[in-house]
Amino acid sequence: DSVLTTKDDDNSNSGDTSFPSTVAQILALTWIENDVEETTTSGTIYVGNNEIGFTSHDIQRIIQRYAVATIYYSTTRDGTTEWSNSDLWLTPLDECLWNGIECEETVPVLGNNETTTTTDPTFNGVTKVLLNDNNLIGTIPLEIGLLQYVEAIDFAGPKDNTVRLLDEEIILVGSIPTAIGVLTDLSSIDISFQGLTGTIPTHLQSLSSLLYLDLEYNAFTGWLPTELGSITTLEYVDLAGLEFMSG
Repeated sequence: DSVLTTKDDDNSNSGDTSFPSTVAQILALTWIENDVEETTTSGTIYVGNNEIGFTSHDIQRIIQRYAVATIYYSTTRDGTTEWSNSDLWLTPLDECLWNGIECEETVPVLGNNETTTTTDPTFNGVTKVLLNDNNLIGTIPLEIGLLQYVEAIDFAGPKDNTVRLLDEEIILVGSIPTAIGVLTDLSSIDISFQGLTGTIPTHLQSLSSLLYLDLEYNAFTGWLPTELGSITTLEYVDLAGLEFMSG
């Protein structure tokens, strides 16, 4: 039996449209199903090249690999376009070795009924997703919120994107997902020179560690959220090229 199943497998005739609800999610879940492989002879579980045993540490690793796989599929238009550099992505190698991903060793966050000890394994949590100038095309997925240790996100496009913001074939579009508001360690966001729309989300005020915010040259509209003023940690903000309502 497959270690992971999709809603479509469980409710093929129910009309259930809950998770996974996008092509990128389905592609990432299919990839993680193949990545998490149970041998029929010994029952050993592997994630990529690493043998695991479904501790909290191992489950977090699966979630983390699923999250970054979803980022890949969401920003390659469901795998139909290519990044400028996708070295090692979606290979069995540790995701911390994939181009643009950086990790740090940390103690995994456990469930309510679990405790940590000095002998618990540490966990290499993704702390940076640096994919700037990498031909990102598509949207930013909700799964970005699963990367609970992330400190820096850089999805900036090339600076010549300022003359191409209306061309959805070559830029990131859509909105900044609300899930980004749960990333309490996030200190740097650069999603400049893309084609994001809607309003600048007020949930950014939840980012208590945010120091750097660059959203210049997108297609945001509406009011400049006053909530940005409540982020007392902010040291740098760039909103150049954006048009806001006034009055």
